[in-house]
Amino acid sequence: FLLVKGMYERNALLWSIAQQNENSFYFLFEQVYCKIFSIKEFACEINVNGENLLHYLARFGSVSMLKFALEKLKNEFSPEDLQNFIILKNKNDCNLLHCAALQSENEESVRFLVNFIENEVGSEEVNKMLSELSNFKRRPLHCAVKFNNLNVFELFFSFYEQNFDKMQILQFLSKKDYDGDNILHHAAAFSKSKEVCEFLWMKIEELFEDKEELKKFLLLKGEYDRNALLQSIAHQNENTFYFLFEQVFCKYFSIKEFAYESDEDGENLLHHLAMNG
Repeated sequence: FLLVKGMYERNALLWSIAQQNENSFYFLFEQVYCKIFSIKEFACEINVNGENLLHYLARFGSVSMLKFALEKLKNEFSPEDLQNFIILKNKNDCNLLHCAALQSENEESVRFLVNFIENEVGSEEVNKMLSELSNFKRRPLHCAVKFNNLNVFELFFSFYEQNFDKMQILQFLSKKDYDGDNILHHAAAFSKSKEVCEFLWMKIEELFEDKEELKKFLLLKGEYDRNALLQSIAHQNENTFYFLFEQVFCKYFSIKEFAYESDEDGENLLHHLAMNG
């Protein structure tokens, strides 16, 4: 009965984490599941996406929930088993840092998780996780932008700056995902607060020493052959549209130059504004 799965194939314990219900989480963990099962048994239970207890805690858990559960896991698992458990991916090839990127601005929890991984598995594994691609060809950094998590994005970017050189970071930022979008396309389309787009653009400008290469990067086309500005219009993202138009594209091009840029259907700035503006 305890392992019966509900919506999204979550058992009761996973539901308590997903709903960030700390009181029921502690009760179910200590006084129910630990009474009937070993921690190894229920920690490895997965949902429809192949996500286990640790994936859920990375995505939804508070610092106190993470501390509590990770200490229990550390006491139950051998060092080797714990390391193997930490690096498990879900069915979409997302590691724990991909899941953590979906945290709603909870930088403290993500920082705690990264420190735990570094202590238990090593800094090289953290770097590997930061650079791994999911089945959607997205790194954790891309996920933080796509899900509008500014604090987590800034935290991840600080790790990139500490552990990778400029050329590697530029390659990460230019990499296109399953839909053909790079990280600037994601920010243009999905960042509901312009701060994410502003921070990303500040970092991109710092990384590009050659301004002609920077201009080429700006005109890179993503899904449906849209550049970042067209993506912001297509997704009716006003905040990023105004920022990209005035402070980015107008800085490097004349309006005539970028206004004529078109997508796969031959639709330019004005066509997109007519449809979605």
